[in-house]
Amino acid sequence: MRQIHSALRQRQLNLPLWLLSWNTLTGDTRDTNGRFFRGALLMDNLLGVADQVWLAGFWLNSGLQGEARANGKLDTSSLALHYLHGLPRPVYWVLWLWRRLRGEILVHDKNLLLLHHQGHYQLLLRNTVVYNPWLSSEAAFIQRFSQPYSVRLQGLDGSWRIKQHLFDQHHGALFPLVDAFRSRSGPDAEDYQWLMHQARPALSVDEARLDGYWLRIDSLQSNALVLYEFTPQSPTGP
Repeated sequence: MRQIHSALRQRQLNLPLWLLSWNTLTGDTRDTNGRFFRGALLMDNLLGVADQVWLAGFWLNSGLQGEARANGKLDTSSLALHYLHGLPRPVYWVLWLWRRLRGEILVHDKNLLLLHHQGHYQLLLRNTVVYNPWLSSEAAFIQRFSQPYSVRLQGLDGSWRIKQHLFDQHHGALFPLVDAFRSRSGPDAEDYQWLMHQARPALSVDEARLDGYWLRIDSLQSNALVLYEFTPQSPTGP
């Protein structure tokens, strides 16, 4: 895209770019594609192209996308929001989290994004890891990429409502849930409804009275991401 922008500038053209087909690192088989969780990789790409293109395209589902090839491999040149039966793929939830982001950027580095909007704050943390998707089934190998973090936000006083949206291999990823069904016929209609409700980021809500700062010590799994949303609470009477 840098080359396209450079060519347009040389010709003094100001034209919108449409990114119709794009993807990140992923596996080219159903198993490696499903086991390779890449939430943070997808978010990094969305944040990177947001100010470079006017439109980014997605297929509605993998059937329309034509993802499955005759040789058993997958076409990885584009992204679909859903599998068949309307089950959300990881990019659906990454896009959902990305669309929640709003306001002035206070801090933006490799793994942290802090925003402020009308008295509200949002903190997005990512543990972006690149490795061979064929190693995704090796639990001990993947565990080594878990990343601890300690974040301290200064200047927060009073009562705050704090939401945490966690998206990782165990909170929102679809493949581990589907893989747990051992029947030869696969999930039935009731099972698909259950999967629809389970395959979403984990949500937790806390209310805290802060005295000048907020501190969080935790860890993120490989390619996991977490969004904290801080909403000030109106003071209550004695």
